[in-house]
Amino acid sequence: NAPPPSPAEAAYRAGLAALEKGDLNAAEGAFKESLRLFPKQAQSFLGLAQVALKKGQTPEARDYMQKAPAASPKSVEVHIAWGRFLFSQKAFKEAEAAFKKAVELNPKAAVPHVALGDLYLNTKKPKEAAESYRAAIAVDPTHAGAHYALGNVLASSGKIDEAMAEFQKAGRLAPDNPLPFEALGRMHASRKEFDKALEAFAAALKAQPTFVQARLDRGDILLAQGKDDKALEEYAEALKVAPQSAEAHVRIGMLHERGKRYADAERAYLAAVAASPKHAVAYNNLAWMAVNRKAKLDDALVWATKAVDLAPQVAGFQDTLGWVH
Repeated sequence: NAPPPSPAEAAYRAGLAALEKGDLNAAEGAFKESLRLFPKQAQSFLGLAQVALKKGQTPEARDYMQKAPAASPKSVEVHIAWGRFLFSQKAFKEAEAAFKKAVELNPKAAVPHVALGDLYLNTKKPKEAAESYRAAIAVDPTHAGAHYALGNVLASSGKIDEAMAEFQKAGRLAPDNPLPFEALGRMHASRKEFDKALEAFAAALKAQPTFVQARLDRGDILLAQGKDDKALEEYAEALKVAPQSAEAHVRIGMLHERGKRYADAERAYLAAVAASPKHAVAYNNLAWMAVNRKAKLDDALVWATKAVDLAPQVAGFQDTLGWVH
């Protein structure tokens, strides 16, 4: 049997349990008690930082986060947590230093390399991001997240074959994660390999049946193949999972408009703007449909103006507004 936790550890665990329940005051009290009993309990500083963030107290969270590495300077997890906090605050140079410290402490751990790669990817340094993800894979070839992230870097660099190979590896390593299959489907779709794209999106849905984006992408492929009825079925399935999906409503509206089912199209576009009041495409499509039918032109003026206000740089929306006038 494992020995019972120390009083400081027991207080820390009580803090975690309270935090999970959303009882922030109890969590804060437990973490502080843990530190009273053992001032170098670095995880309790991280717990207090989480409490402060949930309370909207960012300066206090930073202060607690900063104390954690000082309490446990050789903890890889603590340096990663500190780096992620700095990253969230857009303190990228400091975050980079924290992640590099974690790598220095344990070069054979994949997670610090992945964290560093994510930082480089989000700060538009694809070469450095790829190097970090490859370093993670070198120490842990089974790290599905590193393969997936590397695939995204390669895809953004136009190295499609290499990217697809990484997505395939990620899918094999993490068959319950829909993201590698979704990415692979998009690669096939970009090459107009529609049947392979449909298979990949189906694999994403097998991994996560409620993954709305895969439904939408399957519908888009079927639409490109001229299979309007089947595309409509996919979009309808997406709405069953996410009734407030503006993208699904817009796609349904476009299909109805294409089939000259204007009343159905209008209902779909109105549902889209109800779900997402800043969906410029839905407003534009409502206005354009009204212009073509020479009906509801007062409403069309409101819709077209709204689309232009939301996206003034889109020439097509300006064009619609001109036709309304």
